[in-house]
Amino acid sequence: MDLLKELTSPLGAVWCDYYYYIMVFTLIMFLLQFVSSGYGVILKILGQGKGVMVAKDMMLLINSFLMYFSSRLLYSICAGSLKA
Repeated sequence: MDLLKELTSPLGAVWCDYYYYIMVFTLIMFLLQFVSSGYGVILKILGQGKGVMVAKDMMLLINSFLMYFSSRLLYSICAGSLKA
C-alpha cells in the first residue's frame, strides 16, 4: 500500500522546474520562428522570396506562441500551488 501511495502522491516543488525549462525552450523557438517569418515576409516584399507562404508562417507562429503560453501557464499553476 505504501508503494501505491508513493507512486500517486504529489511531486515536490523541484518538479515545477520541468515546466520552466519547457517554457524557456518554447519561448526561444517562438522567437526564432518570429524572426524567420519576418525575414520571409521581407524577402517576399522585396521580390526575392520563392514560394514564401505567409499563411503557413502565421499558423506556425500561433502554434509556437500557444505552446509557450501553455508551458508558462502550467509553470505558474505548479509554482503557485506549492507556495507555502
